[in-house]
Amino acid sequence: MYSGDIRLGETIDIKFTTRKFSTGAPFTLAGSPAVSAYVGNGTTEITSGITLSVDFDSVTGLNNVRVVASGGNGFATATNVSLVITAGTVDSVSVVGEVVGAFSIENRSAVMPTTAARTLDVSAGGEAGVDWANIGSPTTTVNLSGTSTLALEPTTAGRKLDVTTTGEAGIDWANIGAPTTTQNLSGTSISTVATATAVTTVNGLAANVITATALATSAVDEISDGVWDEQLSGHTTAGSAGKALSDAGSAGDPWSTALPGAYGAGTAGHIVGTGIPDIAPGAANGLFKAGSNAATSITTALTANVIGNITGNLSGSVGSVATGGIAAASFAAGAIDAAAIATDAIGANEISAAAVTKIQTGLATPTNITAGTITTVTNLTNAPTAGDLTATMKTSVTTAASAATPALSAAGVDAIWDDAVDGSVTARQSLRLANSANGAIVAGAATPTVTIRDLADTKDRVTATVDASGNRTAVSRDLT
Repeated sequence: MYSGDIRLGETIDIKFTTRKFSTGAPFTLAGSPAVSAYVGNGTTEITSGITLSVDFDSVTGLNNVRVVASGGNGFATATNVSLVITAGTVDSVSVVGEVVGAFSIENRSAVMPTTAARTLDVSAGGEAGVDWANIGSPTTTVNLSGTSTLALEPTTAGRKLDVTTTGEAGIDWANIGAPTTTQNLSGTSISTVATATAVTTVNGLAANVITATALATSAVDEISDGVWDEQLSGHTTAGSAGKALSDAGSAGDPWSTALPGAYGAGTAGHIVGTGIPDIAPGAANGLFKAGSNAATSITTALTANVIGNITGNLSGSVGSVATGGIAAASFAAGAIDAAAIATDAIGANEISAAAVTKIQTGLATPTNITAGTITTVTNLTNAPTAGDLTATMKTSVTTAASAATPALSAAGVDAIWDDAVDGSVTARQSLRLANSANGAIVAGAATPTVTIRDLADTKDRVTATVDASGNRTAVSRDLT
């Protein structure tokens, strides 16, 4: 059974029926059946691309062979192909050698469509449609005399084609066939375009044809990117933005410009250059730069108010200090010592009468020292001499010196117990550890982990890891 002529690479389905020899009724093809293709008079079996479906669509005896007739599967053009059962039985009878179908590959009709599955347009009278753009040898003359071409007749009866004196025909741009193809309008003036899509090149636009609303955001972004990404080397005309940007980029570091230099009075350069006092450069040539300008000093008078902290040295004089301006927090610990105050720097004129009075009030007088003031001999810095002490002071000294057991304050006792005696372990912690070791509960003595409780049995004071011999290999302590 011949199934027709196909193109190389197409897929063809061929159906056939297997029947029981004794009754002629359809019967299932069995015995691991297979179908192979033979090309022409050749003896080579083609099995690639061939699929056999037995009892197709669950119909007993109906079989379908699908063939993918591609060059990769061994098929070729201008050939005849036969499909033959090469394995299988019907009712236990071999059917090997049965031809079940045939077809050809581009081997019958001389007229084949350029694109597969297309058909020739033939009229009821037998005329074939003609593609004037696809006539063979288009450079030769095609004689159409006596031929009626409806394509040149007006759509509306009575209308005529507008032809110029030199033979050009008028064109209705809104009625061009295949408008998606490229139309060359070189040299043509178009006054107005309502909407244009997929335009690649436009020449000769009138002024203001493209408005702001006509530009898409992406177009604006692309224009902006193009401006900023433009190389400045191509824009060197004096007065242009490109020239100005290029000059600014190569102008050098403004901080290296000498001040005041040529800057005129009133300019920022002149003010900066003349308004700041002369500064002797320090280690990093900075102006009051902490940590690096040990040698920096102000050699001219400083009349401005100092609001922040002064971390350097003051070698000049201070005019006045506001009330409360100097407090305990104003000085670092030990900041004012003998070396900080020059000899005779503070004289009678520098200390006000009120300051002298306050100092005198704060000084202890003999009557201010009572028996309770001096508790131990060590409280006296220098040994007193005859006439230095009053009778009351002598009594206080005698009482303190004869005391059998001088008393320590609670803070003094804590300081002793909290003093480190073994690494960072204090005397207080050592006593806790000794109490637990000597008198607290022990657990796990026969195990690898031994714990020793505190005296109150509230926590594990010591946790030790021991080996089989009882030697400690690791110890953790809670000495709180």
